[in-house]
This record gives sequence, structure tokens and C-alpha cells, in this order.
Amino acid sequence: MICILMEPVIPSFEDESEGEDAQVAKLPLAAFALGIGAVSLVGTVLFEKFVFGRGEARRRAGVRFAHTRQAVAIAALKAGALYALPDEILLGASSED
Repeated sequence: MICILMEPVIPSFEDESEGEDAQVAKLPLAAFALGIGAVSLVGTVLFEKFVFGRGEARRRAGVRFAHTRQAVAIAALKAGALYALPDEILLGASSED
């Protein structure tokens, strides 16, 4: 398999139109961002409720440190995700320095 390296094409989000048309053009992007935020928020709440309910069920079953095992697993996943992010994202530094 031959891999051809090409310069990435990054679309420009600048709108050359002026006035009210420029604001209307930004509405779909804003609606998309709002939708992603809402889905993320609802997903997080549902996941947290599921995890807490599971821990409480284990506690009622008499398991010691019922919430701790899953808390450690989630913390390890978050630490791994944080470690995988590039420094430019974490520190806000530009890669052109």
C-alpha cells in the first residue's frame, strides 16, 4: 500500500458577507455546538447515575469499599486520556514557538 502525504485542507470559517447575513451563517455552527454540549451533559449525568447506582447496589450487598474499585478504574481512564493529549492542548501553547 502506498501512502501519499498531502497537505491537510483546513476550511476557512471566515465569512466575507456583512451584516445580518453573517450572523445567520453562524447559526448552524452555534446550534451544532449547543447540541453537542447538551448531549455531552446528559450523557455524563446518565453515566454518573449508572456508576453510582452500581456502587450502591454493591454496598447493599455488603461489599467493602463498594465505590472505590470503580472510582479507581475511572480515574485511571481519565489519567490515560489526559496523558494522551498533546502539550499544546493542555498548556495552550502554540506549536510555532
